[in-house]
Amino acid sequence: MTKNHKPSADRVRHVDHHSEAPTHNPWQTLAVRPIYANAWIRVSEYDVIRPNGTPGLYGVVHMQNRAALAMPIDAEGNTMLVAQWRYTLERLCWELPAGGAPVGKNLHEAALRELTEETGLVAGKSALLNRTTLSNSSTDGAGEAWLCWDLAAGEMALDETEEFSLWRLPVWQAVGLALDGTITDTLSQMALLTFAARHARGDLPEEVMKLVPPQEAAE
Repeated sequence: MTKNHKPSADRVRHVDHHSEAPTHNPWQTLAVRPIYANAWIRVSEYDVIRPNGTPGLYGVVHMQNRAALAMPIDAEGNTMLVAQWRYTLERLCWELPAGGAPVGKNLHEAALRELTEETGLVAGKSALLNRTTLSNSSTDGAGEAWLCWDLAAGEMALDETEEFSLWRLPVWQAVGLALDGTITDTLSQMALLTFAARHARGDLPEEVMKLVPPQEAAE
């Protein structure tokens, strides 16, 4: 270890509340090089000084869009899942309806649009469920999940990359699929588990609490 390297003990702080963690950036950026870009991603490579004081490289995948997810709740306490073949994983994935919008655009509007395009449902009412960052060690991807209810029929409009199966099922069954690993999509898992946690606290819109009784009562 050279005299410029900070030992591990100097880079760890024990706190009693999240607000006590220092918010300074321990990384120094010396230079950046664009590597690749298309309509969906932009890859950059950075020359950096790492938190321990050593030089290094950092690659970042910048997402051109932010994710927008809709979790519909119908009058019977059901939600809707979509299954589509994910090219990156080479397998079928069950997910809540979702899509994206360019960085800076309104994700609430995007979530409502995706709900209609993918399921043919139009939400009369909606509320923010959670915000999520994705693979934040290598990408700046982020998204929002919106709870949608007071549903009516609309018109589906799949894009050229989409072919779906749709599954209407009880909300608690969908939560179980997130818990048992059937649903592996991060945004969908987080939306369903956030719903379950907030439901247990009574921290959801009153109308939604009435649409979806506690799990024990539903069984």
